Amino acid sequence: MDPPQRYLRLDYSLDCDGGRYSSFVWFAALMVLVYPVGIPALYFTLLWNNREVYSICAGSSSLPSYSQCLKKKRRISLLSATDADQR
Repeated sequence: MDPPQRYLRLDYSLDCDGGRYSSFVWFAALMVLVYPVGIPALYFTLLWNNREVYSICAGSSSLPSYSQCLKKKRRISLLSATDADQR
């Protein structure tokens, strides 16, 4: 006796034991692994390559201390608040 045929419930023309279905299953399994690793890796790479643009303390030759970065951040926020008041 042959095992019963399995078909996709939403599309009865697609045999669940066929090659097309198996390729979609493998693709879906691969994407389940790629998504949680690939998306964070993409954002890390984008941010790392543009770290000078997004750094508060960009342009200093040596590594600034936390207090120096905090002073620059306050200065930037005060300037932007003053600029918004003038509009």
